[in-house]
Amino acid sequence: MIDGHGSGIFTSTEGTGPAGNIDVKAASLTLQNGGTISASTSGPGDAGNITISGNSLTIASGGRVEASTSSTGNGGSIAIATTGDVTVTGLSADGQVRSGIFAKTLSGGGGNGIGSGGGGGGSGGGVSKPGKAGDITIEAKNLLLNGGAQIDSSTTSGGAGGSVSIRTAENITIAGSSTRLTSDATRGNGKGGSLTLVAKNVTVRDNASVTAATGGKGDAGDISLTALNQLLLQSAGTVTTSTSGSGKGGTIVIQANQVLLDGQGTRISADTLPPFADMVITIKILHPNVGDLVVQLESPTGTRVALLSRVGGSGANFIGTQLNDRAPTQITSGSAPFTGTFTPR
Repeated sequence: MIDGHGSGIFTSTEGTGPAGNIDVKAASLTLQNGGTISASTSGPGDAGNITISGNSLTIASGGRVEASTSSTGNGGSIAIATTGDVTVTGLSADGQVRSGIFAKTLSGGGGNGIGSGGGGGGSGGGVSKPGKAGDITIEAKNLLLNGGAQIDSSTTSGGAGGSVSIRTAENITIAGSSTRLTSDATRGNGKGGSLTLVAKNVTVRDNASVTAATGGKGDAGDISLTALNQLLLQSAGTVTTSTSGSGKGGTIVIQANQVLLDGQGTRISADTLPPFADMVITIKILHPNVGDLVVQLESPTGTRVALLSRVGGSGANFIGTQLNDRAPTQITSGSAPFTGTFTPR
């Protein structure tokens, strides 16, 4: 157990040499009350990598695992593998620090992970060629992210964000207000990383969010959700890729035996700001009866346009389906799995 603010395992570098790696093997590991495992760089040397393996991992009440860069050195990667559950939950006792797993690029300035930006502090400024963030990989029986905690591989500099890959044998559950799984590119030229979730059941509920967004010149990352049984979004749970800057938004790919959206504010969305220019939408939906489905495009002002509605009868799946208003074939004239380019209905 690593318990208490200032307690932890740390490696860092400010010079040209890389920081050391951290390898933790424990039957059961708990980080709580600000306990931290950290590998960071504030110089040209690369941060170290963090590897955690064992039966279970719990990160609670402001506990953190972080591998970050605030300079030209690259951030480290975080690899977690457990035979049991990974639980990341809650905030510190004073409500100022998120529990979480962070592999970020930082543009400078302090931060504890509360607010839209997420985790970690930074130092320094005026970096001309920022390092890129590391990747986060998690393999477990179940993953629970809740109570305002966060898993984050975002970039707030010109460096590229890292990717997040979570694979579980059973369930991935992301729940609770301000709980976030994210790889955003909020400032600068850095490109956001991709998010990949694979499980029997994937649930996003109670105002939690999965986001890959860009607010700068860098493109947003992509989101891939694979649920062998069910993808459930409930009670304002959201999955979003978006752009509010000059960078391109990412794509969302969903493969699930069953997709359920339940409750006001619940949504899967790919957002962009006007003006729009020759928009092409690509969808991949695995569903045994596509005649049940309605797919809509919603404008920033809330106007909704049906891209397709109950087409394909009892056929299965949309695979490699592109919707383009310049296509020669109407979607209503196609048949499942609708591979190709069609005019929306």
